[in-house]
Amino acid sequence: MRIWKRILKHYNSWKLGHKLLCAFAFASIIPLLLMQVYVFQVNRKQMTEKIDELMVSNLTQIAERVNLNMEVYTNLLYQIYKDDQVTECVSELSDIQESHKAVAYNQIIKRLKQYRNSDAGIRCLSIVCPDGTAVIYDFETDSSLNTIWHNYSDMRQIPPYRESLDAPGMVLTDTMNFQGEENAGHFFHISKRMFDFNNLEKGSIATVIMSVDQKILSSICGNGSKEDPSVNFILNKEQRVVSYPDEDFTGNAINPQLNIQEFVNVSGYLRNKNVALNQYEDADTGWIFYNAYDRDYMLKDLTRTQGTQLGITVLLLVFALALIFYTVRNLDTSVKSVVSGMQEVKKGNLDVVVPVQSFDEIGTIADNFNEMTVKVRELIQEVPEASENRCFC
Repeated sequence: MRIWKRILKHYNSWKLGHKLLCAFAFASIIPLLLMQVYVFQVNRKQMTEKIDELMVSNLTQIAERVNLNMEVYTNLLYQIYKDDQVTECVSELSDIQESHKAVAYNQIIKRLKQYRNSDAGIRCLSIVCPDGTAVIYDFETDSSLNTIWHNYSDMRQIPPYRESLDAPGMVLTDTMNFQGEENAGHFFHISKRMFDFNNLEKGSIATVIMSVDQKILSSICGNGSKEDPSVNFILNKEQRVVSYPDEDFTGNAINPQLNIQEFVNVSGYLRNKNVALNQYEDADTGWIFYNAYDRDYMLKDLTRTQGTQLGITVLLLVFALALIFYTVRNLDTSVKSVVSGMQEVKKGNLDVVVPVQSFDEIGTIADNFNEMTVKVRELIQEVPEASENRCFC
C-alpha cells in the first residue's frame, strides 16, 4: 500500500499534460499492443493446428493409397500361391531327374510371365525352395538370369525369405538397395510361404517373393523438387528410410545423432527453414508416414495480414498520439497563460489581459478572469470617487 501511495503521490505531482500522456499510454497504447500480440499468437496457433490437421489427413490418405496398392500385390501373390500349376511345378523342382527339373523350371517361368502388371511397378517375382533352388523372373530385363538378385548366390539368405520363415501370412520387407548397371534401384518386397494343399504334411514347399519398385511409394507421396515447401516420406519403426524423394537416402538408416527435422535439412530439403513435422503410423504396413513443411511459408499469408493489421494499428496510434500532443500542448499553453495572468495580478498588475485561445473550459476561465480583473479595476476606481463625494457632502 505504501508503494502505491508513493506512486500516486508522485503521479499527482506531475503536470496535467504529463498525466494525460501517461494515462493515454497505459489506458490505450499498451493494452492495444498487448491485445494485438495476443490475437496474433492465437491466430498463428490456430492456423498451425489447422495446417497440422490437414497434413495428418493427407498422410492418412497417402497410407490408404499405399494399402490399396498393397492389396493389388497381395491379391496377385495369392493367385500365384494358389496356382495349382505353379504348385505342381515347384514340387517337381525337387525331382531327382534333371530333365524334370528343367521342364518344371521353364514352366514356372512361363507361368510367372503371365502375372506381368506394368502399372503396378512389380520388378521381379521369385520362388525360393527350402533346398536353395530358386526360380526368378525379372520383368524389366525379361530374363531369369539377369535379375536384381544376381549378386546373391543363395536366395535363402535374403531378408524376404528369412523373414517369412516363421510368419503365418504375408510379410512386408522394407526397401533394399540394389547395385548394377541394369539392376540398380530400390525395391521393397512382399513374401509368402507356399504349401501343397494336397500334401500339407510336407510343410512349406517354397516361398514366393514379389519385388516392387519404391518409386511407386514415392509417386503416391507426391513429392516434387527440393524447392517445394513440403515433403512426404516413409520410415520404418527403426528409422530406416523406406521411401524418400531423393533415392540416395532410400534403404538407409537415419543417423541416430539426428532427429527427423535435422535429417530433412541434411538431405537438402527445407534447408535453413522453420521445419514443422507431422507423422502417421499405419497399422497395416507398420510404416510411419512423415510430412515436413516450411512453417513460415505456410503461414506467410497470415503473417502478411498480421503485418498489415499491425501497420494500421501503428498509424492509428501515431495519429492518436499526434492529436493528444496537440491537445496537451494547447491545454498547457492556455493553462500557463492563465497562471501567468494570476501571477501578474498577484504582483498588483490589474491591467493584465489573458488571451482567450479556445472555447473550452480553459477559455471560459480565461474569459472570466479577464472580466474579473476589469471589475476589480472598476471597483478600485469607484472607491476614491465615493470617498471624495462623501467628504464633499
